[in-house]
Amino acid sequence: MRLSIIAFAALVALLAAAPADAKPKKSPQKPKLGGSTPKTSSGRPAAICTSPVQLVTSAATKTVGKGTPASCNEAALVSALAKGGVIHFNCGPTPVTIAIQSEINVNPSVNTVIDGNHLVTLD
Repeated sequence: MRLSIIAFAALVALLAAAPADAKPKKSPQKPKLGGSTPKTSSGRPAAICTSPVQLVTSAATKTVGKGTPASCNEAALVSALAKGGVIHFNCGPTPVTIAIQSEINVNPSVNTVIDGNHLVTLD
């Protein structure tokens, strides 16, 4: 809770320092794209484009990690990407972030899919 109080105090100090006649900046206007987006019966936007290819991610051809967050690292990812194919991760049950220190080359001769199953962030 202490951090929230400090952040609030900093915000109050910042607002107090602003000139009384200062006007808030307007955010840029969104471009109008000529018409409305078609909606489905549930109110969601209708699909306009079809996917150019069907990606199959069910069967991993390469797996990064051996069940622990520490085993999911840049070196393991580089090794899997060099081979290409469908890459899954075995980093344990909790979300992990893999720090990327330099550019990673992907094998251009093989279709490659990286599937972190909403648990892996590449940073």
